[in-house]
Amino acid sequence: MKVGKINEGYSSLRDAHLAHYFSRDDVIKHLVHMGLVTRRGEVVPEAEWRRLYAKEQREARELEKEEHRRRLQEAEEASKRRIKEKIRKREVQSAAVIRSVAGLVYRFRNNVVIGSKIACGCILFDGANETTKGTTNFSPPALP
Repeated sequence: MKVGKINEGYSSLRDAHLAHYFSRDDVIKHLVHMGLVTRRGEVVPEAEWRRLYAKEQREARELEKEEHRRRLQEAEEASKRRIKEKIRKREVQSAAVIRSVAGLVYRFRNNVVIGSKIACGCILFDGANETTKGTTNFSPPALP
């Protein structure tokens, strides 16, 4: 037997010996879904089917690429949001520390302690009336 090209004019959908198989409802539904047969029962020529199938595959690839790009963009935006949130939290924490330290420096430099004695015992604030206690005029050293 000689092996060669398959008869290009042969169509299994038009084969009389396979008519019983292709007349089953599940097979017809599958052929219509695949685009090999129209809903009216007409066989789609192979060249046209290949062209339509290739177009469908290109469109599917483009949709996949677009979906992939969208997911990447969403992931990048989420990452940027997380980074901005971390930076914001650190700025808030830094500002709180700076305010706390600035308040301590202000109190230390100006000897501002309301309602109690300063550590050296030299100055006592009693509301708006300032009285000095003892003979020493102690002022704390300047901070760098």
